[in-house]
Amino acid sequence: MPDGRAALSAIALTLATTVSHAQPLEFADDFSTESLRFTVDRRTDDRSVRSYEVLEDRVVMTAAATSNDDQGQADLDAWGRSDSITARISLDSVDLPVDRDADAKARIAGTFYNEMADGGSNGNIGDVYIQLRLRARGDGSREASICVDRELEDGSEGVLLFENGSANCESFPDFVPEFGTPYTLSVSVDREAGMLTWSVDDMERSVALGQPVFMPARDRRSVQVTQEGTPGEAVASVYSIATDNYAQDFALEAPAIGPYRPFFDLENPGRTLAVVDGRARLEVTSGVDGDERLALPVIGDSDRIEATLELSSESTIAGTSADGEEASVDVSLGGTFYNDTAEGGFNENEGNVFSEVFIGLDEGDPTLRYCMFRSNTADFSDTNALVAVGDDDCAEIGVAAAFDTPYPVAIELDRDAGLMRFTVSETERTHTIATPIYSPESDRRFIRARARAQRGSTVVAYVDDYRTSADAPLVANNGMPDTTADTDSTTSSNGGSGGSSGCSIHGDRSGGLTWLLGLFAAAALVVRRRRGDAL
Repeated sequence: MPDGRAALSAIALTLATTVSHAQPLEFADDFSTESLRFTVDRRTDDRSVRSYEVLEDRVVMTAAATSNDDQGQADLDAWGRSDSITARISLDSVDLPVDRDADAKARIAGTFYNEMADGGSNGNIGDVYIQLRLRARGDGSREASICVDRELEDGSEGVLLFENGSANCESFPDFVPEFGTPYTLSVSVDREAGMLTWSVDDMERSVALGQPVFMPARDRRSVQVTQEGTPGEAVASVYSIATDNYAQDFALEAPAIGPYRPFFDLENPGRTLAVVDGRARLEVTSGVDGDERLALPVIGDSDRIEATLELSSESTIAGTSADGEEASVDVSLGGTFYNDTAEGGFNENEGNVFSEVFIGLDEGDPTLRYCMFRSNTADFSDTNALVAVGDDDCAEIGVAAAFDTPYPVAIELDRDAGLMRFTVSETERTHTIATPIYSPESDRRFIRARARAQRGSTVVAYVDDYRTSADAPLVANNGMPDTTADTDSTTSSNGGSGGSSGCSIHGDRSGGLTWLLGLFAAAALVVRRRRGDAL
């Protein structure tokens, strides 16, 4: 492992999202360590304040609800298909109103199986969510318990596995978890035997599920800290995480947590992401009529992004679909770099401009192209192609493309010259920006590397040296990007033993990314036009 201990004691990072403008994002991922194994959730809305801090032997997570109607939640996701998760965690401290309904939890949780069919049916209906938690209530009581719930079309309901089929939760009797004491929590599903097993340290229990166990529609596992009741706060520590695929003790190997948004694409079937031989390997298989993608998304402000992209000959192209649409695969680098209407954005995404370079294949040999799309609506549902050539939404960059060949790619907004610069190897193309150049709203500005497959095809792609600049701090050295906002963020006390020096990440107010889903939905319009594989 890279020597990150000095960095852990010297670097302090704050990610605050309470204002529109942030300092430039700086990060570099050369994939020399397992930087794609864990992510933390730093999305923004009005429901919670949360923070994360990487110390020498653990990750400290803090969550606080912003109202009595909300739940504060912080997530440390452990990615990769697995039927189990084990974590050593502690509930360090809680600050709760004197109210039994107010509570704080440190838990392992996830969607482990579906009750209806592999991959679910009608979305994620039938997915079963399991949580094993250390819980403290506002009345002073504490417990360790498990709860099991299933997804319905309009909500969820308990799966009645306990107390002779009358309850969906069960606690360990006569066990009261201590604050600041680490416990090993584990949940696993034996698909062949149809058994659910859970444990806290050496206390283990099992129950028969009584039905076939299918693969879930939304596959995700994480360690979480939650808090309800205001004013309040919950602090928990994570010392290690293990799944079917890996085990990592943070005292021996600190987690490399980069600037990535959670890899929500991995919740869906047909996608794998891994560090292989010092590169990120992305594989996506689409359904017959599918348009599937896997992205490494980063939310932040940067006028430049670069990466080395490679389209593998392991990729396969399906034939033309019944509706006459061509199948295709691609690997790309792109992002929203500016808004042409107003500083800080206007009408959500209206006026935001998305730029991209991609290696694509739909027939014959791969091609290298670049694109720019201006959103005419709040959700990218209608766009203008700014570098269109004839019927093509994108332009060839002038570099012959081939399989299994790495291409250094860079995209840069030159504000002074009023240009977008697209570079592949030593070849550069520019687009003159004929409008004002403003910064988008900060949480709508993002960059991403991505692999994509359509209509029964499979794409295998590699990404390396994903960075804002060659001298940006390395994720492998715990050099988390400095994205400090213009105003001071809310900070919280750290629980557990030991010092408080380390890398801290603050995400004020958790929430969704409806705007990003809208942008991705715009791709469905673009792909109807030949070689228009943007967004």
